[in-house]
Parts: sequence; C-alpha cells; structure tokens
Amino acid sequence: VILFARAGARLIARPLGELAGAAEEIATSGRPAGQLPVRSHDEFGRLSVAFNTMVERLQASYGDLERRVVERTREVERTGQLLREAVQSIAVGFSIYDPQDRLVMCNEAYQRIHGLGPNVIQPGVSFESIVRRGCELGLYRQASGPLDVWVAERVVQHRLARGIAVEEQLADGRWVLVVEHRTPSGYIVGNVIDITEQHAAEARIRDRTEQLNAIFALSPDAFISFDALRRVKYVSPAFRRMTGLDEAGMVGLHESDFSERLGTLCSARAPFPDVAQLCSARAPFPGLAQLRSTPVAREAARGPEPTEGERQLIELLGERPRILEVGIRHSDAETVSQILYFRDVTHEQEIDRMKSDFLSTAAHELRTPMASIYGFSELLLSARLPEANRQEALNAIHRQSKLMISIVNELLDLARIDARRGQDFDFQRVALNDVVREACANFQAPDGRPAPQHAPNPTALHVTADRLKLLQAIGNVLSNAYKYSPDGGDVSLAVVTEPADSAEPARVGIRVTDQGLGMTPEQLARVSERFYRADNSGRIPGTGLGMSIVKEIITLHGGEVALASEYGVGTTVTLWLPAARTSAAPA
Repeated sequence: VILFARAGARLIARPLGELAGAAEEIATSGRPAGQLPVRSHDEFGRLSVAFNTMVERLQASYGDLERRVVERTREVERTGQLLREAVQSIAVGFSIYDPQDRLVMCNEAYQRIHGLGPNVIQPGVSFESIVRRGCELGLYRQASGPLDVWVAERVVQHRLARGIAVEEQLADGRWVLVVEHRTPSGYIVGNVIDITEQHAAEARIRDRTEQLNAIFALSPDAFISFDALRRVKYVSPAFRRMTGLDEAGMVGLHESDFSERLGTLCSARAPFPDVAQLCSARAPFPGLAQLRSTPVAREAARGPEPTEGERQLIELLGERPRILEVGIRHSDAETVSQILYFRDVTHEQEIDRMKSDFLSTAAHELRTPMASIYGFSELLLSARLPEANRQEALNAIHRQSKLMISIVNELLDLARIDARRGQDFDFQRVALNDVVREACANFQAPDGRPAPQHAPNPTALHVTADRLKLLQAIGNVLSNAYKYSPDGGDVSLAVVTEPADSAEPARVGIRVTDQGLGMTPEQLARVSERFYRADNSGRIPGTGLGMSIVKEIITLHGGEVALASEYGVGTTVTLWLPAARTSAAPA
C-alpha cells in the first residue's frame, strides 16, 4: 500500500508540478509561453492538451494586442508631434499651467512675445516667477508702483482665468492681448496675441475719423448721406447751421420724408407739423427724386461740377434768407447710396446783385455827365455862341468831367483797397486835431454853403494811421453830409473820446453831424453796402461807394464806423479809431 501510494503520488505530483511551473512562468513573464508535455491520454493528458491550447490562443491574442498597442503608440506619437508642431507654428502665444500654477508647456511665440528666453520660461517655472523676472527687466510698461504689488495683482488676474481679454503694453511699445481660461481639471490655458498692428490701425482710423469729423464740423458746406434704402444716415453740422433742423430728427428719414420736411409747408395732416415752411415759393427744394431725375443732375451725379447756369438753387426763408446750391452725387459704396450737398451761395448771389446794381448805377451815373459833356461839346463845335453862353457850356463840361473823375476815382479806390487790403497804407503816429483841421481846410463846400464847423479837442489825441487815407475817409463823410442836406443847415466836425472822462481813452472818434434828410432804420442798415444809395431820385449825384470806402479804410485801421440818423432831422457819423498811447514812439 505504501509503495502503491508513493507511486500514485509521483504520477499525480509530476503533472501538477509541471502545470504549476508553467503557470508561474506565465505569471513571471507576463506573456503566455511554455507548453506542457502530453504523456498519456488520461485526465492529466487531456488537461495538458487543454492548457497548451489555451496558451496558444493567448499567444495569438497577445501578439495581436501587442501589434495594436505598437500601432496606437505610433499614432499617438504622430498626433502628439503634429500637435506640438502646430502649437509651435502658430503666431499666437500658447501656454498651459498646472493647478499649482507651474508651466507645463508653451510655444516659442509665447517666449518671443514676452521677450523672455527659454532660460526663464521653461516647464516647471511658476507664473509668478516669470512675471517677476519680466518686471525686473522692465518689459511691462504698465508695471507701475511697487514691484511686489503689481506682480501680485497680475498673478491674481492670471489665476482667475475667466476668459476676459486684457490688453497690455510692453516696454518696446508693442501691445498684446491676453486671454486665459481654466479647464475643468484645474489647468490654465492662455493665449497671448500681438495686436500692435491692430492698435496702429485703430490709431490711424481714429486719426482719420477725427480729421473727417473736424473737416465736416468746420466745413461751411452741408453733406447728407443716405444708406442703401435711401434713408438719411449722416447729417453734417453745417446742415443744422443752415436750416436749423436738428440731426437727431433727420437720421432715419426716407428721402421722400426728408424732402417733405425740407421743402413743404406743413399742415395739421403733414408728418412734421412743428416745422415751418423753409423754402420759398420762388426757389423751392424740388425733392431728391426730382433732383435725381433732371438731366443736369444725372450728368452731374458722376461727372464734373455743373456750370453756373445749370446750378440748382433753393432759397431758405427766415430772419436772414439764404440761397443754397444743392446737388446730388451717387455712390458705389455698399452702405452709402447717394450724398446730398448744400452750399451757401448767399454771398455769391449778393455779389452778383451788387454787380448788377453797380452796372446799373455806374451806367446811369456815368451816362448823365457823359450826355452833358457830349451835348455841350457838340453845341460848341456846331454853333458860334456868345461869350457868356460859351463860358457857361465850358463850365458845365468842367463840372461834369469833374464828376466823372470822382466816380472813376471811387471805383479805383475801392478796387485798390480790395486788392491790397491795407498793404500800401503808410501807418504813422499822427495828431488827430491836425488831421481834422487839414480835412476842413481841404474840403470845398458847395456854392452858397458855409464851411464845416470845427472846434478842436483841448486834449492832444493821437492815432496810428495813414494820414492820406484818413483824410480821404473824412472827406467822403463831409461830402455826404453836404449832399444829403440840400436844403442847407450846418455841418459840424468834432473829435471825441471813449470813454469821455478817461485820461488814456481806448478809442478816439471823428464825428460829423449834419442837419439834412436823415435816414430811416432800413436805409441806415444798408448805408455801408456797396452801390447802395439812400436817395434814388437822381437829384443827388454819386455811386453809392463813398461810405463803403470809408468803412473799408476805417476797418483796415482797426476801427469802426458808427452811424446814427433820424429821418427828416439829420445824420451823425463817427469814425472810431484805436487811440495811440501818449508814451508810444511814432511808428
């Protein structure tokens, strides 16, 4: 039995030991390897066959698994390399910080934008250390105050990482945009973008915008732009100055409503009952549709400026009526379909009216003496007259020739003043009493009229003036005083000061007073206009330029002309000039 037991134990223990050894080998190597010998066809033999089959299948699965692992590893390595290359190639700075705020990775752009090399910006370095080193090197222009305080504030901002874009300026003038986000796992991903060019572009845009705003704000011409739907998009300040219409009430109006608001008389049913009639019936605003449809407007919309006869003019009513030239231009821009412009040509129209008045007045005034000269000279040539009649004709020719010379001289004087604007004036320090005394001595009163009365001022007053031009101005005022007091009456001349009780007056004046026809307030308001004459009956000779010349001369001396008149009583003209200081040396 013992022998039998020992033999049975050997038969059982041997295959079990082989199985245990094979299992230990697999456990040790981690790989399915090794085969069990098949010595019999009993249970141990079948167990060995099953074990060997299992190992073979595990070897096949393990080989496939190894192959897949190798392929997946290679794919991961390729993907990682591609990601690293992509991160390194972008111009935007990229960084990742771990939950302890230590740098995990960054690209070269991150180092380059910060201006710190890989010796400072490298994995494992804290964000605070990087920022502190940058402050020590003076890389951040916005780092002001104590260094520790600014660094602490910047670290707090970094750790918040709420995705808020923050602009920072570096010491070399560059601007960067920093955007940082915190991931669900606690990491901080940041982007740093160099926006220097964007800042420069924005600065150029701001500069251009400011220039355009200044141009439109200071331009005397008004511009109105319309969008693609032909609604008012922009109104320049000059339009409000011209029309009194506020920009806020115009923006957004369709061109038809805009035309109605500008050019129609609003009634209770009109869309804008608060606006009075702007355009007069003589020259109304035609409306954009009609303005755009005219041949002249169609040609001018893309072509050159219209000629004088083709201009579209409108007249705005009000306390001071205005004549505006209006035009339209088409635009190829996506946001602007057309531009309407207004130009105030009131002054030009006034000049044209003055030219017409001048031609009419000059022709009339020159024709009268010319007719007398021609008639009397023809009479002298064609007939033998008695000596008395002959002398009378010669005197008439002389008077009319003198009148013509006076008219031509006034025209030449005004043209010379306009052209030179005082550049030919010889300014010197002159005594005003002496100038007034000389003006009275030089003036020849009409026949039968007394010379102007003059009482010198007891104070020695001086002005800086062109003596001859000042004498001319006084002479013109005296001439008007006598012409417009045909029924007689004294003409007085005095030197006054302002203020009257001051030892050093700011202004001194030459005051001429007559007892003539006087003027109405309407006539008084226009007395200094060129070619304007208060009396159009033809009884009083003149071109209407005398007071215009006086005003130009006194204005070029830095003074002003003050007029006071009462119809049927008389007129007072005061030529105010800046007083010269008594201590001043002659100019």
